Parts: sequence; C-alpha cells; structure tokens
Amino acid sequence: MNINNTLLISNIDFIKNIKDFVSSLTVIDVVFFFSVVLLMILVVTLLYFIKMNEDTKDNEESIEENLVNNSSVNTEEIKYSDEEEGELFDLESITKALENKEPSNIDLTAFEEEQEKDAIISYEELINKSKSGAINYKSESMLDDLLVKEVDLNNIVDESASGSEIISKTQVISYAQEEAFLEALKKLQQQLN
Repeated sequence: MNINNTLLISNIDFIKNIKDFVSSLTVIDVVFFFSVVLLMILVVTLLYFIKMNEDTKDNEESIEENLVNNSSVNTEEIKYSDEEEGELFDLESITKALENKEPSNIDLTAFEEEQEKDAIISYEELINKSKSGAINYKSESMLDDLLVKEVDLNNIVDESASGSEIISKTQVISYAQEEAFLEALKKLQQQLN
C-alpha cells in the first residue's frame, strides 16, 4: 500500500507542477511559443514546395530529353517550349514529325491479350465497323467559317459509302491554322480576365 500511495502522490505532484508552470506563463510567453511553432510549420511547408518544384523540373527535363532523343521520329530536332521560360517553340517541326510518323503496332501484355479475346467486341472489330459506313446528313451550312452538318436521324448510317474513305495518314491541321487557333485562345483568355 505504501508504493501505491507514493505513486499516487507523485502523480498528483506532477500534475500540480504542470499546472503551476502553465499558470506562471505570461501572455508574451504563450505568443512566443505559438509563433515558434507556426514558424516551424511554415519552414517545413516551404521546404516541401521547393522539393516538389525541383521534382517537377526534373520530370519536365527528362520528358524533353526523351522527345529529343526519340529515334522513331524522322526529323532533325523537335523544338518546343513554354513561353514563360523563353525557349524555342517550333510547331511546324512537330506537325511534320506527326505527319511523317508511321503508326506502330501495340504490344499487348498477356492480360490485355486475354481481355481482347474475351471482349464482346474487339478493337479490330471496332476499326472494321468504323470503315463499313458513313453518316447521312440532311443539310450542310456555314456559320462563321464553320461547316455545320445536320444528321439524318431516321437513316443514320449510309451503307453505300462503305470503303469510300480510307484514312491513310494522320490528319493534322496546318501551321497557320494552329497559330490562328492559339491567337484566338489568347484573345479569349484576355477577354475572360
């Protein structure tokens, strides 16, 4: 019983000492304590954001190196950039690279091959189905340099046009159209701001 009493008394003394310490603190001491804790949190947050920024830059540099060193593209060099960083941005070379790139076969994993076999409709069937017909349109009209076609909902697919249009290469808009589109986007962003 003596040991239990001494432990109880020591616990009560400890709590009393903490209570005395907290009551002896002034307002300045409390403000100083919380300001130190707040500064520690801010420093840790700042270090975290710096590390994340470095990781992002490293990822962007590795992507740039992969694009420049990509041997499947048949161009001398692809130049692109972010306008804020002041690097070169060459849409024309990117457009030519996309036009000249040959479509490559997709390497499927064993799981993907099994899913392709067990699928209700396979990718090849979808491609063949897309080539089998064309959409019927009721009318066509121009609205501000935009061709608008009205779809005939009663007779959607035109089976007589099957195989008439075969896409042989990737369709890419021209450099001038790309520049005009980017300028229109910039004007829209300025108007929104």
